[in-house]
Amino acid sequence: PDDSLSECGRTLLRTNFNKDAAAACKVSSPPTRASVNDLGLARFVLGDYVTAAALFHKAIFEEDEELESFELAQADRLELFASLPGSFPVRSLNSVKSLAWTLQLLNSPAMAATAWNAAQSVASYAAFNEAGDVPGGDMRVILVEGGGLSVFDFDIPRRVCGHRSMARNSPHPYGAEAVGLAEDPYELYLDLVRRQLTHYTHANSAEGAFREALGDGPCSDPSDAGLCLGPWDLWYSPSGLSGGNVCETDPCPATGNNPAHLISLQLMVEDVLARNVPGDLLEAGVFRGGFIVFMRALLAARGEKERRVIAADSFEGIPPGSTLGVAMDFMVGRLQDKGPGEEVIIDEEGSMEAEWDDMYVAGREELLGNLRRFGLLDDRVTLVEGYFNESLPSNPNINALSVIRLDSDAYESITDTLSALYDKLEVGGYVVIDDMHVPAVQMAVRDFRIKRGVTSPLVPVPGDYVYGCSMGRVPDLVGDKLERYRHKWMGMAFLPFVGYWIKEV
Repeated sequence: PDDSLSECGRTLLRTNFNKDAAAACKVSSPPTRASVNDLGLARFVLGDYVTAAALFHKAIFEEDEELESFELAQADRLELFASLPGSFPVRSLNSVKSLAWTLQLLNSPAMAATAWNAAQSVASYAAFNEAGDVPGGDMRVILVEGGGLSVFDFDIPRRVCGHRSMARNSPHPYGAEAVGLAEDPYELYLDLVRRQLTHYTHANSAEGAFREALGDGPCSDPSDAGLCLGPWDLWYSPSGLSGGNVCETDPCPATGNNPAHLISLQLMVEDVLARNVPGDLLEAGVFRGGFIVFMRALLAARGEKERRVIAADSFEGIPPGSTLGVAMDFMVGRLQDKGPGEEVIIDEEGSMEAEWDDMYVAGREELLGNLRRFGLLDDRVTLVEGYFNESLPSNPNINALSVIRLDSDAYESITDTLSALYDKLEVGGYVVIDDMHVPAVQMAVRDFRIKRGVTSPLVPVPGDYVYGCSMGRVPDLVGDKLERYRHKWMGMAFLPFVGYWIKEV
């Protein structure tokens, strides 16, 4: 709600997070939690992630009387990185999310995991638990989420959260969302492509987990048709509630990602087309080719006949000896599984020696087969085969680029692709980084941005309504129905693991 924003927050929204507007932001007098948070977001826009994290920290933990004597000294910024408390107050959820993402960008995965775990706990408590005479849900979640903007209020995340093809935003009942797109054949086509790429039309991957949680009785109740099916929403994953790239069907789904990330890529491509940013679309690390298929489908639906879609991959998996690491969702799982009073130690380096050599291997024929099944294999798709340090530099088939999407998991692979491709990316084009929940990827991105002096905001793509988008008003349900429906309303996916920035110079 606009009345929960500070003057700084309203200015950031009005100017689409313009850097000049961010530089002019100040804390209100007297300071409020929202104004401290929004000043943190202004510092985030300017690329000062250390100060931004300190301000988000203050907005979460300092009591009102402490905020009244607001002052940000160098000691405050350094003190933040000593530790995070194990429990968070039930407030300022937007600040918690922004803090967690900023810690990822600062390559502090253990503390970021602690903050993401807190975001889930605060959201769950606000939605489904009573506090004195105030029941969970209703306006209480909105109040807890308040206290200023979050990193998910930038243009692309905000439009992903409100996309009309998703069940939560559709004016039509569950199972009829596509009817609302019928007047727009372009959107209807892309929505159906997304449903097929994720295998939503093939087998609802969430049903097994929901049946396990709720039992066969509720799932078979004719009055609750569809209770145990995952709705067509941002967080739906072809690999079930656990996400990832598990495949238990033949053929496998073309992508293990959820609809949110396909929608975000659609919005980015549409943006470069609208602004006439020249160049082809490239993905490095294509796996089974879901995003290649989607980008080709989008260009075909737009009647775009000049740009190509470039698929770069070794088709042999991640190179042996790559620097990887345990993903942060594993760290969060350890935090959530701890027993009463149990101390959980998470290696801040994220166990960088982890081996993923046998993961994410898909041959070129699997990519080509998926393109054929969608009728999209033509001369506007170009394959670049080989390890990136050998195949990408000085490649004559790669010229101007408007979108580069990097999904290669390892420090060396991300570094090699950014080094080879960034100078070919046109100003105004997008860099999209998958696997920002992997410590090695966080480190590679941070090192490259520092080396090249990149200060464009690195913004997360939301994948659900807990870690990412606002939950909004929780349905007014009590007792048994609350227990039976909460799994759908929370709708949690992986931690935010896709980030992007727009090339400014």
